[in-house]
Amino acid sequence: MPVSLGLNFRSIVIRVAEFLGTADYSGGAAAVPTDAHDLDLAKRIVNDGYRRFLGESDWHFLNPIHSLTLIADQATYDLPEGAYQVNMGPWTYPSEAGLPRINVCDEVVIRELEATGTSSGDPTLAAIRPKSVHATDFGTRWEVVFWPTPQSVYVIQTRLSIWPDQMTDLDYHRPIGGPQHDDAIVACAMAAADLTRNDRLGQLEAAAQMALKRSRDMDHRSVPRRLSPSSRFVRYTGVDTYEGVSIQDTE
Repeated sequence: MPVSLGLNFRSIVIRVAEFLGTADYSGGAAAVPTDAHDLDLAKRIVNDGYRRFLGESDWHFLNPIHSLTLIADQATYDLPEGAYQVNMGPWTYPSEAGLPRINVCDEVVIRELEATGTSSGDPTLAAIRPKSVHATDFGTRWEVVFWPTPQSVYVIQTRLSIWPDQMTDLDYHRPIGGPQHDDAIVACAMAAADLTRNDRLGQLEAAAQMALKRSRDMDHRSVPRRLSPSSRFVRYTGVDTYEGVSIQDTE
C-alpha cells in the first residue's frame, strides 16, 4: 500500500526525539519516547516550531474561502473559531442574486449609520470586530456585523485568516499546508530543539531560515492570479476580478 511522503505529528516528534537523545529504539526502529516527560517535551518543541512556521509569513493556505448564511433580521454573526480577521477582499453574493459585493469597512462607519436609524435591506457593508470574551471562551473571538440588516437569506463568501490548532494526536494530526512545507516545519522544530538542549542558535537555525525561504517561495508561486486591465497577471488580492468587476458576480 502506498505511503504518503507527508509527515504526521508522530513523524516529526520522532525526529526531534532522536536529536534530543530520547527516542525509543526497543522495537528496532526509532519511536516516540516511552518516558512521559520526554514525550511531552518533544511534543511541545514540535508545536513551538509549528507555531513559528505559521507566523513566518502570510501563508496563502491560511486564507480559506468561508461561506456564511445571512438570516433575515440578523446583522451580527460569529466568525469560526481560529479566525482572526478578514484578510483578502470583500464578501460576495451568489451570482444568481445579481447584487454588488459587500465591502469591508471600519466598524465605526456601521455604528454611525446605525445611529441614524434602523435600516434593513441587502447588505453593502461589513465590519469585523472582536467579540466580548467570557470566562469559558478560549482566546479572542471575532464577529462580523453587516449594514443594512439583511432582509433575505443568502449564502455569501469571503476569505478569512485562520490560525490552526496545535497538534496533539500523534497519528491523526498533520501540519496544515501540505507535504511541500513539511521540511520547513521540521527545520523550525529542530531549531527549537537545538535552542532547548544547547541554549543556542546555530547551524540548525540557519537551516530553518533556508527552509522557510523555500516554503515562502513555493507559497508565493501557488497564489492565484487575477487579470489586470493591461492583461498582465498580478498577485491575488481578493475575489477574481477584471477591471475592478468581480468575475464571480458576473458569472
